[in-house]
Amino acid sequence: WNGGYNDAFQGNNASLIISRIQSYIALVDAQRANYEIILAIQPMPVSDFATQPVNYATTRNDVNTWLRNNRNLFDIYIDFSNDINIGTGASTSNSTYFLPDKIHLTQAGYAIVANYCKSLLMSTPISHNYK
Repeated sequence: WNGGYNDAFQGNNASLIISRIQSYIALVDAQRANYEIILAIQPMPVSDFATQPVNYATTRNDVNTWLRNNRNLFDIYIDFSNDINIGTGASTSNSTYFLPDKIHLTQAGYAIVANYCKSLLMSTPISHNYK
């Protein structure tokens, strides 16, 4: 989650971010016995355009599209884009869910993330053999 978000926020292009995600997947798959799952969470929106790189929104959309189109590479994929509380650019102004920097979540925001994760972890059959 933070890798894609931080990479995009630091101005890296989508191709580089996707390449890094693919390298991570290859590393995990090569050592699968030591890992339980690969969980992909889309990069969060940012509403304060003054503080983000020029191409952030385009990069974020490109990475999110790649994640959605390649969700089969992950054991679990979480997409917040339809969540009205934390998934849209406008939602980042809601101080219930976002800190004043409009980037980081509050405890209430993280509770939403935790509920998505818990729900998907509890309902997704994992077919890998783990330790």
